[in-house]
Amino acid sequence: MPHTIFLNKLEETVACYRRSVRVPVNDKLKKMCKEVMNDLKLPQEVQSLIKPFHVFGFDIFHAGTLKNKSGGIVGIPINFTYDDITAVPTSEITINHKLLNRFKKEANDLLNTLILSEDAKKYAIAHEILKLQNSDVHTSAYGLSSIIIIVTLLYNRIVHRLNLYEKRPLYRRTFLLSSIILVLVSWFAFKDTNSRNLDNSIDDTISKLGLNYINGGKDFYDNLIKRNIALRSLMGKDGEKLFSSNGNIEYFLRQKSMPLSHRRNFFKSKLQNVH
Repeated sequence: MPHTIFLNKLEETVACYRRSVRVPVNDKLKKMCKEVMNDLKLPQEVQSLIKPFHVFGFDIFHAGTLKNKSGGIVGIPINFTYDDITAVPTSEITINHKLLNRFKKEANDLLNTLILSEDAKKYAIAHEILKLQNSDVHTSAYGLSSIIIIVTLLYNRIVHRLNLYEKRPLYRRTFLLSSIILVLVSWFAFKDTNSRNLDNSIDDTISKLGLNYINGGKDFYDNLIKRNIALRSLMGKDGEKLFSSNGNIEYFLRQKSMPLSHRRNFFKSKLQNVH
């Protein structure tokens, strides 16, 4: 529902505001989004379903699906408007609720990662648009529904066969808890596997758009890795929990996406093949 009938509400929640006013997307970024959609060869009626806006924070964002009339939104971080380091409003950046200390080397490293090349910006926008087009929202919804139905049918069948409703209520409750855990484990495994496969498929599709997009993918993940390394140091113990020493995102038990280093190396290998 947040990706369809409540999409506008979701957009308002994550949008970037300045003095309580939504930050508008400038003409330069709108033109870049149009160029990316043309490079992806999206029909005009599909392009009209995509709405760019500025999202809070420094991570690009997407929500919705192009397989629904409500369309999709692409949240572009405000740093996509920065052309050089002087444009970064350092007085507005906080780490762990404290203003960024410009005298630290890691702080300057972090600020430098906020300046992206045009190719990197185009890659990031193309990646989010392709996620909208592949409709991972529907895949996730159908996957969860299927898992719940299958486990529920198995639960009812076993409970009736063993007559656990009347004879062994404790066993029934234990089995119910086990079934819920099975749903969660199956759901996380399905969702994470689908997310990793989709990332790989999208990167492969983007790499076929030309050398500029391959360079953009490499530059984008180079910046992300450097940013995470800087944040790991600046955030102290919290940073060590969130990011590994090589800049990859740390997950507990799960692997929600492909490691950033793996995705960067994919584009590096593509560049080597080109040369």
